Amino acid sequence: MAMKKWDDKKARLFELSKAADVPKLKDGDYINLVAGVVKCAKETNVNISMGGIKAFGSLAKGLRDKFATFGKENISILFQKFKERRLVEDIHVALQNILLGIPIQELMESIQTGLKDKAPAIKLNVAIFVEKTVLVTYIDTLEEIQSELCAAAKAVGDEKDNNVRE
Repeated sequence: MAMKKWDDKKARLFELSKAADVPKLKDGDYINLVAGVVKCAKETNVNISMGGIKAFGSLAKGLRDKFATFGKENISILFQKFKERRLVEDIHVALQNILLGIPIQELMESIQTGLKDKAPAIKLNVAIFVEKTVLVTYIDTLEEIQSELCAAAKAVGDEKDNNVRE
């Protein structure tokens, strides 16, 4: 990931994303790889950031439980990238892949922070993420986090921006 040209980085990230997009990845040490992908996801160049987010989601899907620490540490980076409209769909896919290995209870702190952000695009897309997640989460899990979910729903309902409220 230490390439100078953004075209090369983008190509490598998309290759990595394709290679990692499997039901299960072989056990191994992925710390440096994930760190490089996260660094690319933080990039200001949208093409590199898109490749990093796709690779991040593919690694989350393939590693599942083993990806939990990386996912919890870096989910706020994905939320911040919601400001860029071209990345929204890829971020939602990556977030759904992260949920394969991390229960929603462990992400509630990051979700609440995302819903309190000043940017309406972030609030809106975090709320959409929560809505999609609630639809596929078991009822007993939802009962455990109902107070946090209700507080988050109230915050979204009180939002000034009409798009976020709806």
